[in-house]
Amino acid sequence: MQNTLKGLVLFKSIFLFSAVAITSGCVVSEEFVETAGTRTKVTKVLIQDSFERDNISAAGNAIHWRGFIWDWGSPVVGSSGRNVAAVIVGPDVLGEASDGEKALYFYGREGHSIHEIYLITQTFDLTEASEVELSFDYLTFMLNDAQDVVDGVDEYLKVEVCSGEKSECGVGETLNATNLKGGPWQAVFNSDGSEMPSGLNGKNHRSNDWQRANISLDISQFTHKSHFTFRVTAKMRDGFKDNKMSKAMEDGAAIDNISAVGVRYEIVGGPENPNDPNEGPNVDDPTCDETLPFTNPGSCDYIPVVEIDV
Repeated sequence: MQNTLKGLVLFKSIFLFSAVAITSGCVVSEEFVETAGTRTKVTKVLIQDSFERDNISAAGNAIHWRGFIWDWGSPVVGSSGRNVAAVIVGPDVLGEASDGEKALYFYGREGHSIHEIYLITQTFDLTEASEVELSFDYLTFMLNDAQDVVDGVDEYLKVEVCSGEKSECGVGETLNATNLKGGPWQAVFNSDGSEMPSGLNGKNHRSNDWQRANISLDISQFTHKSHFTFRVTAKMRDGFKDNKMSKAMEDGAAIDNISAVGVRYEIVGGPENPNDPNEGPNVDDPTCDETLPFTNPGSCDYIPVVEIDV
């Protein structure tokens, strides 16, 4: 407890993220400080969503998701189009979720027209972070089957990030189709479905069929960390058989229990490099008392008074 309190005193203003209240379905927390030896890890939850609600962007959610679809080359703003969608459903419609009762599913339209479905977060300020810890559960259904391979169609489930101005990434007040397609987006996760258990059709999966992805992003070299946006992208050319959700999936993907956490490390009263004992301390004694005046030696702002003989 003492070390944790020291970390809070020293780093109470490290992160610039604003506090967001806890709401149904999505949870965004205050920053958390943990000190081990001379190293303090300061974390801030950006995204935490297990989709325990009916609508993706229901009013009042802390995470502001926006949807966009490329439907056979035509742009559609929103998370649903003509038998193409990202939807939240439970086991009464599809299989079991990995966490809770519901999960987020992506599906296309039967008939071999190609669809790309995007679900995009708000933009975060990660100026003071050096890493992002990203994790989620996922499934894919029948992606890149034999006919897709013959036809040269590349189907996938991706998680991507864009470090740039909102206009560059296409995520300003209105979504820009051109920059969503060709902006500086980078894939940090890409599944072609080859690692999935065989025989999954969207109806028969159990909670233990979900795969887990854990990704650590070193963002220390990103040049536009004050504008950092995430998105989940699914590309496919089919969906439910006969376009009826009551039937099995011929192409689809799913996400559940997604979390993104901003991370910063600081050295507390120890070497700049914890692995180099020859380096000296780089911070003041963390046992100071902020309530004392700056003239008191125990104050965090202590300024010594030097007497000069004249």
